[in-house]
Amino acid sequence: TMVTDGSLEQKGGMWGKICKKWHIQQRQTEPYSQWQNAAEKTILKIKKGIKRHTWRTGSPKHLWCLLGEWVAATWRLTAHNYPGLDGQVLEALYCGGYSDISEYASFGWYDVVWYMNPKSEKLLGCWVGVAKKVGDPMTFKILNKNGRVVPRSSVQAVLEEEKNTEGYLKALKELDEGIESKIGDKLNDK
Repeated sequence: TMVTDGSLEQKGGMWGKICKKWHIQQRQTEPYSQWQNAAEKTILKIKKGIKRHTWRTGSPKHLWCLLGEWVAATWRLTAHNYPGLDGQVLEALYCGGYSDISEYASFGWYDVVWYMNPKSEKLLGCWVGVAKKVGDPMTFKILNKNGRVVPRSSVQAVLEEEKNTEGYLKALKELDEGIESKIGDKLNDK
């Protein structure tokens, strides 16, 4: 049974055809009663995670959907104290076996990283998630200085001893200025 808030998009159109085809029953919550849908609590947690990580890292607000994917994935791969889970990770319980967190444990949201471009040049970018549908496992989404997200598997953390070098500081300034000019919050926040 699919519980919805009764919006037009969830009643008819393509969604209605899908529900009919797969015999999905729909149940509607009362208006302004979001507590009747258990998914609303999780959506609220994801929204709070997006706000918290945007504020903490200073990442552009325009990246909210990529950040939402990351927050949901880390939530899904984390053990929670829910009845019936017995301290297990939800994905491992339902899919069997263990959950592999290595893709998400390698870097944090909006971490500055080195990556290799197709010309084998070492460039600076920001880590914005896991590229699940591109390349091999451990392929990541990297935000480059042109404001584009590119999938890359050759990614490494910036070493502490590199962070004060002239080359790194210059590349970091170019990266920040490029991202700001293409997708920075000042473009729409007036």
